[in-house]
Amino acid sequence: MNTLENTTQTKITGEEILVGNCAVYTTQVQSVKIDFQLLTTEEKQRSERFHRREDRERYIATRCYIREIISNIIGVEASVIEFGKTEKGKPYLKNDGSVRFSISHSGSRIAVAVSKNYECGCDIEEIDASKISDDIINAHFHENEISFIKSNREIGFYHCWTRKEAIYKAEGSGLPDKLSSVDSTAELVMVKGIKYQLNTFQLLDGYILSVAIRSNQ
Repeated sequence: MNTLENTTQTKITGEEILVGNCAVYTTQVQSVKIDFQLLTTEEKQRSERFHRREDRERYIATRCYIREIISNIIGVEASVIEFGKTEKGKPYLKNDGSVRFSISHSGSRIAVAVSKNYECGCDIEEIDASKISDDIINAHFHENEISFIKSNREIGFYHCWTRKEAIYKAEGSGLPDKLSSVDSTAELVMVKGIKYQLNTFQLLDGYILSVAIRSNQ
């Protein structure tokens, strides 16, 4: 059986980044091997509701990609992998409760973070200056984040935004009403009494990827 500790030896599409107790996989949508039959009835129905072709293709690729990764990690066929959701909407793996994961996609990129027994969250965003505004910055960012963004508006904005998203994906309750209460510029951030270790990567093709992992510190 493959375990998270030796996932570098598995043949998974795309690139892998090891971050502490978490493995993060990222790939292009068009690189994913599509097997529509792997999708559940609910997933197939949801895919049909997308109006834009690229959104539908990205959704299907994401569902196939997470199954490819989980299949390699826990050593079962992708066809038998089952997912569930908590009352707050956080996805979990029914086959193995010790495996924690998080999924994100943007543009043509997909990212998946996986950890054994450690809550994790990831967020990937395509850098797009047109989506940045002073209103958003002033309303949703901590004063330390605003200072950080002033030094490099585009990179700084997505650096902080993806870190916030990653934290709350790991925490599992969704983004709060007051995002500005969280300062994501720190390496360790406490949310609801729990500390999360943050890491951010700038990918060469114009994307920012952040990962949050529950810390024992």
